Amino acid sequence: MARQLGFEDLPAASHHDDPDSSTEAERILNSTGRRDSNLRRVTAALRDHSGMTSVELVPFAQLDKYEIRRRLHELDVLRVARTGPTVIRNGHTRQQTWWWNG
Repeated sequence: MARQLGFEDLPAASHHDDPDSSTEAERILNSTGRRDSNLRRVTAALRDHSGMTSVELVPFAQLDKYEIRRRLHELDVLRVARTGPTVIRNGHTRQQTWWWNG
């Protein structure tokens, strides 16, 4: 499945100006397969619950909202996910972005 979704073609998760600890965290995330596993979990959650925000996907992906947001942006690059409108929803005071199955 990873080859079908093109996970191996993703750009680096850390940025060139990030501290060394971010590069090391990315290396561990990739070498242990956690990045791939989390991408699959978010893909499955989005497939079954399209049109939700990253916060609303938490119980379905069983990851924290920050990890879900990181993986959603990567899935957007792969065209597996796409953003919808930004809204204030479910009693939150900040705007949130709806995500749709690509």
